[in-house]
Amino acid sequence: MAIQAACEDVRREAHKTQVIRANIAKHPAARPGFLLR
Repeated sequence: MAIQAACEDVRREAHKTQVIRANIAKHPAARPGFLLR
């Protein structure tokens, strides 16, 4: 059961990362590179 729960956590984190990346892609000004210019 613990292994299954861990897998679900990993999936949740991966989904969060994908959502964050999608949001950054939508907003170029949010990219770290923008701050360096």
